[in-house]
Amino acid sequence: MDASLQYLLVESHPLIRPEVRTGAKRVGVGETGLSPRYRGAQAFLLDGATEVGWTATRLQALKTAGLALGRLSQVFFLGTDGRARGEATLGIDNQGAPALTLPTAGEPTFASVGGEPAFLTRDAEGRLFLPLAQGAQEVLVQDVRPFQARLGVAVARLELPRAGLPASQAELQLRYPAEWIPLYEELAPHVRWHLLDAGEIAALVLLLAAAERLLALGGLPRRRRWLLASAATLLGALSPEARAPALALTLLPLLALAAALVTRRLSGARRVLALLAGAAAVLVAVGALGIAGLVSRLEQGDVGSGSGDFAYKASRARELDAMATQQAPAPAGGAAGYEGLPAKIELPAGFRRTTFTRELLATDVPRRAIAADAGREVACRVGGESTAASDRRSRRGDARRTPTETCRSPRRAASRAQDPRRDRGALRPHA
Repeated sequence: MDASLQYLLVESHPLIRPEVRTGAKRVGVGETGLSPRYRGAQAFLLDGATEVGWTATRLQALKTAGLALGRLSQVFFLGTDGRARGEATLGIDNQGAPALTLPTAGEPTFASVGGEPAFLTRDAEGRLFLPLAQGAQEVLVQDVRPFQARLGVAVARLELPRAGLPASQAELQLRYPAEWIPLYEELAPHVRWHLLDAGEIAALVLLLAAAERLLALGGLPRRRRWLLASAATLLGALSPEARAPALALTLLPLLALAAALVTRRLSGARRVLALLAGAAAVLVAVGALGIAGLVSRLEQGDVGSGSGDFAYKASRARELDAMATQQAPAPAGGAAGYEGLPAKIELPAGFRRTTFTRELLATDVPRRAIAADAGREVACRVGGESTAASDRRSRRGDARRTPTETCRSPRRAASRAQDPRRDRGALRPHA
């Protein structure tokens, strides 16, 4: 072209690097009025006699991961049937990976990619195979796996998803029904013991002493009353709901006996002062225990990831799950035409739950979370067995029901009632 001034825009593919040789003036790309298709374009201002030459060099792309794992959220619900249901949510930014392969420790029951349910397929190595789209997306996988539970004690070793690349933000949440009480939890290198606080220990010591004294007044042998008092204390330690009734059932009779003794031995103003002092002492003790429990709850909090957040309130947990469900994006309707897609289940909120948070959690190696729990029936079993052993040592021949039967399930009790031949030794005639 014959023109006094000309603009030249040189651009290339990202894997091709041009080396321009010219004496023309370099200008900004915006001055040319042209729109480049690739980054790294160069613009020049030419006159009629300027020559331009270039040499193209092909670049070799480095081998990198085609996707990034920005967030990993794993939830486990430890059921009373000895199975743990898991739900893993992976926030992925995909820039070229065709699929995501996950080695699964449990049996997959549901998977979705970008809010759409996906078929559960495996590759040649037995890993879960999920095709991915380009860009940011969320992958959700649900599975079920068994854990060891025997005699009211459970130990669960739960393996986290192995995506093969580090997770920028990782969160693990363990949920428990009311029947399980967490004792020990571990996500290496963090270990968490769920121990009793000072107020609870004081209440249990008071329960143990009061139960032993009450049974001593009832004339029980020393070994037997200590076994019964220890069983009641263990029940109060494992079941916070049973702790207050147990204290009331042991302290009220003792207080009534003390009031009767004071009334019998004292008279006039001394009797009134003694009764008032006893009532004041009871109020001070109850208030101290209440304040200690309130401080402990305030320190733990209803929501958080601290060391004591296993005391989640069930109502608050359900509110949080409802908010998360409302904020979740609705699934696209493109997958509605497929048949045979798995169905998603909603994990229960749980009566208790704990949370572990980690940054840059490596997922290319097996990483397990360990949880040790105790069931509510442990104290009942211990108390029933200890009392039954005492009954065998000191049988008096009166007809009564053995304490072990109070721990049996209604189904077993009904079966024993239908077959009286199984309880030949339960009823004995009076001497």
